[in-house]
Amino acid sequence: AGILSIDDDVIRPCLALETAFVKWTRNPDRQIGFDARSHSIMDDGKWGYAYMSTTEQTNKYSITLTRYSFLHRDYLRSYSERMPSQIRETVAKNFNCEDIAISFWISSLTNARPPLLADLWAVKSQIKMYVDSKISGNDQHKHLRDDCMNDFANVLNLKGRLHHSKLRHSDFFDYGF
Repeated sequence: AGILSIDDDVIRPCLALETAFVKWTRNPDRQIGFDARSHSIMDDGKWGYAYMSTTEQTNKYSITLTRYSFLHRDYLRSYSERMPSQIRETVAKNFNCEDIAISFWISSLTNARPPLLADLWAVKSQIKMYVDSKISGNDQHKHLRDDCMNDFANVLNLKGRLHHSKLRHSDFFDYGF
């Protein structure tokens, strides 16, 4: 019933996957991710996309990337069958924001709870492979992701409901609750 979503340019040790999978089996209704990100609230009330540097600096997160995450297969089915078409069309048109869509979708189905995270040591075990070009390399990437954060939160009624969770607590095991 558990799906491991991974990108082809990231490698993690098997032990890191095993520990995240165990966390998922204890919380199968939640997404368990390795890559925390957060929404920021701008002066005009719109939500924006906060990169990892901001997420770490503020010590709070609200989404996880699908680059490496465990989720229940039913969420993928419901994404295909019940996700508002406006969100699916935005993802298809821009070939981007699927991670925001999935994370927000699961949060919208779980009483606006943010995802859970793998243990910090497992998160930090990532090996990033070299790629010639990457989707985040163009100059419109941040603007597009800001729009996705704001638009998806509006469509899924997450504004005022989805709150940040604390990223770091104290050690390599107490992370993302």
